Amino acid sequence: MRKWKDNLLCKWAAIGLAVSCVVGNFGVIPVHAETNASEWDDVIVSVSERQQGGEVAYSDAQPGWMEPGMEVERRFSKPQHEKVSVPVSVEDCKGEWNLTVVGSLENTQGYDIVDPAGIAPENRVKVAIIDSGVDETGDIDVFMRKNFIPGEEEASILFEDISCHGTSVAGVIAALDNDEGITGINPGIILYSARVLDAENRAPVSRVVEAIDWAISQDVDIINLSFGTTVDSDALRAAIKRAYAADILLVAAAGNQGVVEYPAAYEEVIAVGAVDASGNHSQGSAVGSELELVAPGEQIVSTSAFGGLCVAGGTSLAAPHVTGIASVLWQQDKSMPADFIRALLAFTANQYGNTLEYGYGLVDLDFALSQYNSFKEVYLAGGALDEQVAEAVEAGMLEYNEKPVAEFTDVEFVEGLWKWDNDVAGGHQELLEDSSEKDGNLHGIDGVGMSLSGMKVLKSAAIAPDRYFKTMQINPEYHGYTAKMESVTSNVKEYYSNYIFAYLFITKIASRVYREELPASVKVPTNIKCISDCELDVDCIDLMVTNIKSKFDKSGNLKNETKNEVLDWSVLLFGDVTKQRKAIYIYGLALHSITDLFAHSSYRLDGTHIGHPDADDKNVYKNRYDCARQMCRYVIPHIKKFEPGSIEDIYNVLSTTYDKSFKLRRMKKYLEAADSQYYKDHLSQYQDILDAVNRN
Repeated sequence: MRKWKDNLLCKWAAIGLAVSCVVGNFGVIPVHAETNASEWDDVIVSVSERQQGGEVAYSDAQPGWMEPGMEVERRFSKPQHEKVSVPVSVEDCKGEWNLTVVGSLENTQGYDIVDPAGIAPENRVKVAIIDSGVDETGDIDVFMRKNFIPGEEEASILFEDISCHGTSVAGVIAALDNDEGITGINPGIILYSARVLDAENRAPVSRVVEAIDWAISQDVDIINLSFGTTVDSDALRAAIKRAYAADILLVAAAGNQGVVEYPAAYEEVIAVGAVDASGNHSQGSAVGSELELVAPGEQIVSTSAFGGLCVAGGTSLAAPHVTGIASVLWQQDKSMPADFIRALLAFTANQYGNTLEYGYGLVDLDFALSQYNSFKEVYLAGGALDEQVAEAVEAGMLEYNEKPVAEFTDVEFVEGLWKWDNDVAGGHQELLEDSSEKDGNLHGIDGVGMSLSGMKVLKSAAIAPDRYFKTMQINPEYHGYTAKMESVTSNVKEYYSNYIFAYLFITKIASRVYREELPASVKVPTNIKCISDCELDVDCIDLMVTNIKSKFDKSGNLKNETKNEVLDWSVLLFGDVTKQRKAIYIYGLALHSITDLFAHSSYRLDGTHIGHPDADDKNVYKNRYDCARQMCRYVIPHIKKFEPGSIEDIYNVLSTTYDKSFKLRRMKKYLEAADSQYYKDHLSQYQDILDAVNRN
């Protein structure tokens, strides 16, 4: 433990986290380099798998911020007590065992969920998550977001978090209390998302520093950091100090490789380690005198892509528990400084283990709330806080946390799985099933699930058209647009582009690539026609097919039209090139197109086009994003079976999700042209919804 300043206005921060990596566990990769590195981009922060076996060695090495001869002192002389466990079943918590562990044993449904409507605006806490981004899932309300990755600033917010890392962190903190997925610790926060980690969950320190300064400029209260490095970077340390000086509480993952890493190792930061479902120190979770708190960090069910669920682990998932709890405590009285919240968290933690592994102990929201008023009185009295607290405990004004620890012996979720299901209990149950790793990490949960490894490839591809074949007027088939134009500024059509057919045909190419056929050999379905009143003297379908196939060379490799080069599959697929993963990537291109439809071909009810910047704003006719997200959910089962998409996917989205608040260009004509027989057979069933959505 560091010895913190007792000054009332003293600033400090730090809540360590580590989230499970795409193939199973999110953790912190130690990056070996010289300390005190001054070249920003020579230092890389990252997230990786946590250790799964072996012993963790205790290190006598002191962190880089410490000067020679300086001792690490604890702020409180808090006694360690013997751990007493109470068995609890995961079934009593609807799978969210971790909330019970940090909340209340008396109520195994968890403590009272914070209702945003019941929080005064001036008391809402502003939390910045600096991570891999937070997807627009419908279950996490992001107030402001900024993408700091060069070349990906325009990535769709449906897919921006390629690794699902930041989204799972955000879910633990702030997932909404609704009928979908999990509920976070505090849905009432004001959430800021800074995307700095790329698809591999890596970022140069310069990008992290830029994001920290952005968060400071937004006057946030808490910054959550889910990455680490063994390098003591001057630039990173300076940015942390600037945030600390702005009275921001800093929370960071301690790391999963045995030693506390930066930024968690800095004095200004709360370093968070992980415990398992029995409350025991997690294998690989960092140990050391810098460790401040621990929280659940194994088999955590959280929010993921398209509003689905994922299972993750590591100190990255432990840290957001501390962030969420800190936000609940701070909104009790926003006039209190960050130092008060940090001290309250430390004092009220359940210290049943040694300080090197558990720090001040397991964070406990219910106990912190029970001690809040008395601790606040002691804190405001001034003086040496350690002495004041000891006297208050002796006088019976305060008490140490010696509660029994919830022990879940039936938590058997498989880390690294993704699942979508509106039924939370059912969704959690299916996450218990093991993944066969069959067909590129796709199969594992029958019907609607896939692994996070497969999801990573899919989402990486879903943002690729904006990088490799840009411009919706020139490449309408890959951007959900309605026509190929002679130029970006021209109003002259070369041909009509049927976005329904584009989706069906690109997914057909994906299914054939899985069967080791070349894109060039894929045949056009005989039932596809051009729109009935086409006035153009061209074969629109033939031109569409030519443009779709032009993105592949004769060997089936994708092209980067922006740079006029052939793309390397090993780069696109993160080094694991298989027919399955190639197919998944092409499905991702189709996913981009069919979801872009709701941005680029949508119209207001008065017939005016929803153009930029409104097209990419989820709050402008919000139902557009609801429909796009639902479309993603219908595509997943096709991907699992490596089959083409179905025209029924479109009809299903319109009939289950569309609320008639906007229109889509030529929807009726394109549906009829894509499959005239299906259209004819179902017209009476869908007549009302088709009339509402259609804009000629």
